Amino acid sequence: MKKVLFFLLLLFTGCSTLGLGDFEEENKKLTVERLNSSSDKIPVIFKYQPLIGGKHNVFIAGDFNNWSPNINPLSEKDGLYTVTLYLKRGKYSYKFVVDGNWITDENAEDFIDDGFGGENSIIYIGDKNDIDALRKVDFIYQPQNTVKEIYLVGSMNDWNQKSHRMFETTKGTYSTSILLKEGSYQYKFLEDGINWIADENAEIFEEDGFGGKNSVINVNNNFEKVLIKKGDGIFLNYGISTSQNIETINPLSSTKIEFKTKAHKGDLEKIFLLKDDELLLMDKIAEDGSFEYYQKTIDLNNPNEEFMYCFVYQDGNKKQYLLF
Repeated sequence: MKKVLFFLLLLFTGCSTLGLGDFEEENKKLTVERLNSSSDKIPVIFKYQPLIGGKHNVFIAGDFNNWSPNINPLSEKDGLYTVTLYLKRGKYSYKFVVDGNWITDENAEDFIDDGFGGENSIIYIGDKNDIDALRKVDFIYQPQNTVKEIYLVGSMNDWNQKSHRMFETTKGTYSTSILLKEGSYQYKFLEDGINWIADENAEIFEEDGFGGKNSVINVNNNFEKVLIKKGDGIFLNYGISTSQNIETINPLSSTKIEFKTKAHKGDLEKIFLLKDDELLLMDKIAEDGSFEYYQKTIDLNNPNEEFMYCFVYQDGNKKQYLLF
């Protein structure tokens, strides 16, 4: 049997969060106008000016109406078509539907690929930087029975059953903190890879399609905003495993060991495996909407080789040591 000596100290430095920013002055464009409102929904006027005269059937379709091409018609006056929609703060994709043709709003604030060789228009209701920011969201679960492992599984990780492991922070209480963009997310807790448990402390639930229910969390600007920027020398440790388990160290044979770790997407420049005095660059092998995943496989001189190791996270001119 191989023996590996492990550090028993965990050191984290450099975590940073920012306060909520002030809203920028609203940017009025030809086709979109925002009106003042005291409610949680903001009236937004969409405008369309056809290039060809005559009467047209004009609708607007987007994230706000499940991309229906015939729910929200625009009314015409003096050749200008308009509609007022009441939208919550957020980011929305949309297009005009003119006489059955899908038209991009060329005067939009931003654009995104529509998946069909064209572009959808983008509108931001509120401050763009604030809306695109990540929010720190804490998930806490107290299982009724003794369990070996618990994972947070939901739409935030494409229902990946091994993406977000929860750790026992106090006796009988498991938790994890992850970074999410503003939006609505469905989720469950997965016990030992078998039992799917809804979070009964959630305020909203949706049918899960299997006779049960998913918990729903709405992430908004009430959650703590967190800035991720590569090269700033700051390491964000939310949701990063600090325990020695099969997810971080995987013996492939008596003389071959695979090391794995992850970092928030866009947060770090490099990750190394420090084996005794040898610094080994780890390979980035995958990424998803939240994390970048790194791996390094080493060969031992013999099955009984002993060594110390840790992960070294590098960003800018700073290095952070993740010790076990």
